[in-house]
Order: sequence, then structure tokens, then C-alpha cells
Amino acid sequence: LVEVRNALKIELQEFKVVNIEYGLNVISPIDIKDLITYLAYHEKNEFRNDIGLAYSKKSYSTNANGTATFLIANLGNSRVEFNGTANQNFTNTAGTFNLNRMIMNKPSGVLYLMGANSSINIDTTLTLTSGVVNTRNVAANYIFLKWINAGAVTGYNATSYVDGKLRRQIYNFGYDARGMLLDWPVGDVVKGYQLANILFAPAGPTPGVSYLTGSFDSWPAAAPVGPTASECLFATYDFLPISDNGYWTFTRAATANYNGTYTMSLNNNNYTPSGAGWTVAVSDLANNPSSPASWRLAGNCVTTSTQNLTRRSGINTVPVAADFFDLYFTTAISFDPLPIELLYFDATKTDKFVVCKWETATEINNDYFVVERSDDGITFENIGEVKGFGAGTTTTNRSYSFTDDDVCNSIRYYRLKQVDIDRKFTYSNIVAVNCKATGDGIIVYPNPAVQNITCEFYQAKEDVLEISILDVTGRVIKSETYNAQKGKNASIIQIDDLSKGAYYLQIRGVNDLDNVAKRQQQFFKN
Repeated sequence: LVEVRNALKIELQEFKVVNIEYGLNVISPIDIKDLITYLAYHEKNEFRNDIGLAYSKKSYSTNANGTATFLIANLGNSRVEFNGTANQNFTNTAGTFNLNRMIMNKPSGVLYLMGANSSINIDTTLTLTSGVVNTRNVAANYIFLKWINAGAVTGYNATSYVDGKLRRQIYNFGYDARGMLLDWPVGDVVKGYQLANILFAPAGPTPGVSYLTGSFDSWPAAAPVGPTASECLFATYDFLPISDNGYWTFTRAATANYNGTYTMSLNNNNYTPSGAGWTVAVSDLANNPSSPASWRLAGNCVTTSTQNLTRRSGINTVPVAADFFDLYFTTAISFDPLPIELLYFDATKTDKFVVCKWETATEINNDYFVVERSDDGITFENIGEVKGFGAGTTTTNRSYSFTDDDVCNSIRYYRLKQVDIDRKFTYSNIVAVNCKATGDGIIVYPNPAVQNITCEFYQAKEDVLEISILDVTGRVIKSETYNAQKGKNASIIQIDDLSKGAYYLQIRGVNDLDNVAKRQQQFFKN
């Protein structure tokens, strides 16, 4: 500055220095074009290209504090940090707005995207340290993460998320999200932070669709009950309401269908604890999410799901339009988990004895089984125990058997009692075995019955039979013909249209209707 004063013959106190430019001579070991290209940082400000010069970069920074509208030109290759404690409005006046990086660092207050052109496209990372970004002022606004990488969004938490639409690139010119777990840290002002994760299958075709847009909404009124379905170790989902925090919306780019398989994970917050079994339910966007009929299951259950973290895998295993995204997602809730999923329970006469066999597909804390026997189908006794899987859960098929070594020469009934480690228990259906030497006996079960009965009997030869139901006066209430085979036969008869009371099931040959020697068995309708 002294040299400037002497050269110009001026008094420096009369002037204010506003800028000093200086040059730096560099003997570079690489081409000067590459040197400029690789030049990245100057103190804490990012460099950006100057379109007026062929090979140059210059430092740039800006600041907009308080509640005033933030008006700024498009900033490619830049970083913008929002801080302060008051609410802030961001407005882009025209075109699209692109940033290299964006940081939310507001101890309090909300950043509102205002105006029709105020969506923000981010080339690399969005850091959500504190403060909420609200995109809901204009329905079309969103935050768009264009880097296909799990690290494109970081730091999100209960105080910092996107209230509105968060868009993420999943496919772009040969690079895609297969094998990646991508997060959508979204929420709303009512229920707060609600994180969703999507794990894209590593194999299979490319996703096809270029991006997915996710958001979260709390229920406008009471949550509906879940879909009518029974699987995933649990009872049906249509008795209890869906998780009352809300639902997620995921839409795909309209240019293509999504081709791959994915696992959806919902990290529920601010909900009322309910039920003991949880899974992810889906609904098409064309449906009303507040209607119970809108919800269904897609893909496979994940048995370790909780209400706080609910998962469902294998969605879109066979690609169909209904599972291509453009879906609502929520957590459906069931009652207590069923202790076992029983594939079958059967009893068979072998020589003089009866062998009971059964198989389970799943078991949860199943301590042991009790085999019970009855001579009349009403009063049962314990005839033996078989150890179950025990504490924990298994989803592998397990086979069991038990031999009743008491000589069987009559009609016998068997059932299975399953006992949990906490001593809760459930019963299987009743099965019957005819150990009579002749074929005159009829087995009717269950007895009493509500909806239908099974009739088992033996035939010495093939024949066409008439199976009838009679009231206690002998009047025929209903009848049907049955083509019997030689040996054991079984027929299921619907009785839900009968009034409560005592009835007789009668069997006789169609060609011998006048024969008074008929086979019949009494049963009761509840």
C-alpha cells in the first residue's frame, strides 16, 4: 500500500480500499488446464467456473439472513448453508435451481420453499443437521438428490428432515441403485420425523425408472383397519387399525416402469403402540388411503418386524404394474402372533394302533404338544406329549409323530394341544379314525359343529350313495348324492343354514332306497 501511495501521490486516509487483486505465478508439473480443473477450494468458499474465461475459477460466497425472501441467481457447483433461528423463505424466480451441496444448520425455525420454481436440485449431498425443510407451499416443489449413493443425504434426525417431497435419483445412463439402501428422511408438522428406507435388490434388470419421490402424511382422521389377510406368522390384519402415525407416498418418474425387486422399511415415530404383529401394507394412488378396502399386501413378510421398524421384502418379485411404485405404504397391525402355523394334523390306523402325525411351517416360543384322545368327540384325555421347538422362532418346516399304543377297535377322535413357554395354549381341529373291522360305522366331526361337518365312512365296493340330514322326527332336511369309492371315503357337508339342535346324518345306496338297514350318526348344530 505504501508503494501505491508513493506511485500515485495520494493520501490513503482519503480513500477506502474495497478490493485487492493479486496474481500467483505457478510452475506446474501438470498441464495448466488440468490444474485449473482440479482447483477446488479457497479457504471456506467454493470455486465456480467463470463462463467469461476459457480456463478459470473464482471464489464465491453469499449470505441471506433473517426472514427476508432469498433471491439469488442459479448457483451450479456451489454450497448453500441455511442457519439462524427464525423461519426463512427460499424463492427461485425463474428456471431450475441447482446446487452442489446444501446444508441445513438451523437450531430452530423452518426453511420454506416458496414459489413455483423453488424446487432445489442437489448434485452431491444434502446434510440435515438441524432444521426442517418444508416443500408443501407449492404442491410441485421438492428437494431432488441426483447423486445415486447412500451418502447423498446425511445427518437426518427428529429435528431435521424434509416436510414434503424428497426426490432421489435411482437410475441414470447405466448407473443405478441396485444393491443400495437409500433413505427418505421425511415427515410432517403433525407427526414429525418419519424415515423410510428402500433396499434395492442387487440382481435383476436395471430399475428403468429414473427417480422416486417420497413424502409422508399423517391421517386426516382415525386410521382405517388393515387389509383382510392372514400370513407372516400373524393373525389377520383387519381387526386392528393401521398404525396411527400416518402413511408414506412414493411416486415414480412417469417415463418408465420400475423393473426390480425391493424391500420397504418404515421407521414409525409418534404412534400409539398396538398389537403384536406388524407388516407393510400398500395401496394404489388411485385409492383413498383412509378406506380399509384400499390396502393390500405385496411381497413377503419379515418376521422380525416391529411397530417401530416394519419391513416387507420381495415386493415386485414378479413385476406387475400394481407394484411399480406409485403407491402408498403404511404399517398394518395384527393381534398376538399365532404360536404355530400348523400345516396338517392327521391320525391313521396301523395294525392295532393309531399314529398321529403333524407338521408346522413356523413356531414361536412353542414349548410342547399334547396329543389328546376321545371316544365321543367331546371329552378328551391326555395320552402323551411331544417337545416343540422351544424358545425363539423357526420358519423351517418341522415334522412330528406320536403313536397311540392302546389297541383301537372302535371310532376314536384325536386333537392336538399346543402349549407356549408362557403356558398359553391352542387346539387343532379334531380328526377321527374308524378302527372297526366292518364298514358299518360313520364318523361325523366336528360334533357339535357350526358351519360344516365332515362325514367319514368305509365302503366295501364302489357305489352311488345318498347322504341325507334328518331332524329328530325323521324328516329329510337336505340330501345329496355321493360317488363312493372302495375303502375310506370323506364328504364335507355345509350346515350353516340349519337351525341349532340335534340332527342325524344318514347314508344309503341310491339303488337300495327301500332298504331299512341304513347307516346313520347323530350330530349337533350350534
